[in-house]
Amino acid sequence: LQKTLLVKGESQNNISTNLKRDITIYICAFIAVIIISLLFAIYISGSFVKPIRNLGQKTNEIAEGNLTIGAIANPSKNEIGELCRSYNRMFHNLKDIIISVRNTNDLVVLTSKDIHQSILENRLAGEEVAEATQTISINLHKQDKLIQKSVSTFEHLLFKYNEVLGKSNKINLQSNETLHITNKISNELVTFHQQLEKIS
Repeated sequence: LQKTLLVKGESQNNISTNLKRDITIYICAFIAVIIISLLFAIYISGSFVKPIRNLGQKTNEIAEGNLTIGAIANPSKNEIGELCRSYNRMFHNLKDIIISVRNTNDLVVLTSKDIHQSILENRLAGEEVAEATQTISINLHKQDKLIQKSVSTFEHLLFKYNEVLGKSNKINLQSNETLHITNKISNELVTFHQQLEKIS
């Protein structure tokens, strides 16, 4: 009987030791999952959220007429990198278009002054006035096309921005679901640990 009791005691000690070891493993695994989740959230923030905010700020500056800002350097090959490259192409095209519009506007102003001077100097030079008026019309037509092209380019960038923003929101939702599942696992582990302590 004494041997039987000793064997049972040793079995209970072995079971208790194994349970404590399993609980320690589960707790370490849970802590590792939390650390990995935090690192993943930091990676998502650095790879998606910050470049999108930077892109939004520079887009607002362009909308306000500031053409002194530089291109965005983002060598990544994901949607954010593609959006940044599209933004850089849009920025250079838009800058060229605006410079062309300004040059055309200056040309229109100069042509208008020439017309006025020609009228004052010689009211009989009707042919010169007609030719200068035709030049103004052509330049205004070019200016209108350039403005329409700049508007189309800006709308394309805005569409890309909204598309990437939607994908970023989906990623954030998935991260929140992961954290929710992690918290649920944590609660279940704590409950399991309490039940094991009651059994021991």
